[in-house]
Amino acid sequence: MMMENYLRYDPVSPELFRRNRQRLFEVLPDNSLVILHANDIMPSNADGQLGFIQQSNFYYLTGIDAPKAALFLIKTPSENKSVLLIEKSNPTTVLWEGRKLNLNQAQQLSACDDDLDEVTTFDEYEALVIKYTSVLDSVWVDFEEHSRADKLVETRNQRYKNSLQKQGFTDFLDLSTLLIPLRMVKQPEEIEAIKKAIQITGSAFKASLAIIKPNIGEWEIESYLLHQMQNHRTRRWAFTPIVASGLSACTLHYVSNHQVCKSGDLLLLDIGCEWANWNSDMTRVVPVSGSFTPRQKKVYQAVLDIQNYAKSLLKPGVLLEEYQAQNMQYTAKKLVELELMSRAEYMNETVRLTKTKKYFMHGVSHHLGLDVHDVNYMSEPLQANMILTVEPGIYIEEESIGIRLETNVLITLQGCEDLMQDIPIDIDVIEKLMNS
Repeated sequence: MMMENYLRYDPVSPELFRRNRQRLFEVLPDNSLVILHANDIMPSNADGQLGFIQQSNFYYLTGIDAPKAALFLIKTPSENKSVLLIEKSNPTTVLWEGRKLNLNQAQQLSACDDDLDEVTTFDEYEALVIKYTSVLDSVWVDFEEHSRADKLVETRNQRYKNSLQKQGFTDFLDLSTLLIPLRMVKQPEEIEAIKKAIQITGSAFKASLAIIKPNIGEWEIESYLLHQMQNHRTRRWAFTPIVASGLSACTLHYVSNHQVCKSGDLLLLDIGCEWANWNSDMTRVVPVSGSFTPRQKKVYQAVLDIQNYAKSLLKPGVLLEEYQAQNMQYTAKKLVELELMSRAEYMNETVRLTKTKKYFMHGVSHHLGLDVHDVNYMSEPLQANMILTVEPGIYIEEESIGIRLETNVLITLQGCEDLMQDIPIDIDVIEKLMNS
């Protein structure tokens, strides 16, 4: 059931969020207080605002997709208690912005409905801080650190942490250290949400094959893809899309999407959407003219072979660092076949690695979930129900050929399941669809 005036997507089962809190309580030490905040709505210019995206850990524990909200978790030897705080509505905000999430809706979405749960308004925040920090031993907050992030803007979590420090609370523990291992292994509801995002992404891609042709603008394809996705009630891109034709496909994060697609060029589409905040991440490469040249086919098939090889390696117990090294070795063999590396260069380990990185300079896989580059510990072996991307590539600037093929896989007890197996990727299928 859709919740009017609040959600575009169908709400995820509240039991997921109750279960996530319970799993956190199981690893949280006694006499601990967790304080976690929703994200801010960030300003743009003048009185404008950017679109709202929820703080991932907060959503993971609450299912609440609204700003100005907070969660307190209290663990003592005798009880586990949750207190959810949301923004209090008033006539002015109703007039200008519509009705806000009310207490009853918040209770339903978060499954905060037993005797040890409470849902109240944000007005109670300071009183709860005073009440619980005075009697509990440790305070856990989200440091919001990510190996690939360089945050220049203070988040709501950081702002309230700094406020508490000014009041004399100086000893904080990082909540992420407890949540990352939980989030790495996906729950059934999360897997279904990611599958939904994948289905929407695949449908949009297949539809776009009918409009891709010489002289179409990359921006036109971007617009068409978003239109197709939003027809399925997704709210936004999972990330800024890459619609890169010709030489631009050799730029890993080309996002201006401003060029006209030319006859004979390849078009790289790195796209994905969200569903209930979980993400898909897919890359496909298609010939603008509808048919690959012999050289393009050869490079394309090499990348597809690398992807299939990578998928064959993935299973519980695999370490991603070793997996990356194995894929680099296999990629080097393909570069020899493509005459981009000599056999003598291949036999020299140092030269082989340097030459391979010239044509393939990024990781093969990353975790996927509430964040596109989802939180993880790279040193931890893979487990069943983790979801990863598999995205090898070969980029040959001197030939204006940039090919990356990306799929999303679910780690199973036996190996991995390709969640994008129904989305066209084989050369003959893509050419047939583009020319039908």
